[in-house]
Amino acid sequence: MTRRRGDTVAVCVSHDGRLLAQSGVDRIQVYDRASGTLLVSCKYQSEPGKLAFFPDDRVLLSSHDDGSVRATHIPTGHSLGVLYQPEHPLGTVTRLQIDPAGPRVAIVYAAPATR
Repeated sequence: MTRRRGDTVAVCVSHDGRLLAQSGVDRIQVYDRASGTLLVSCKYQSEPGKLAFFPDDRVLLSSHDDGSVRATHIPTGHSLGVLYQPEHPLGTVTRLQIDPAGPRVAIVYAAPATR
């Protein structure tokens, strides 16, 4: 299946319920849920997938089709860079989990397809 610009890949609601993040073919957008106002729009070279907010809702993690996990500062919309980039292909990220008690992140990959 080929995705087109505008297709939603994943959504995530912030811990306080105020923000809604969605990933699409080439971008991530964050909205204020009450007003529907677009707060942040970030364009990427790689396709974003899974999303997870840090417990304070100020940083959003996103997985990408190149296997990387990137961080975005929500108040400014600025990229905080690549949190993790696998040296070898690990497959598609199926889950991002942030430990609410500390600065730990679990990244779960589906095994890459073999031929």
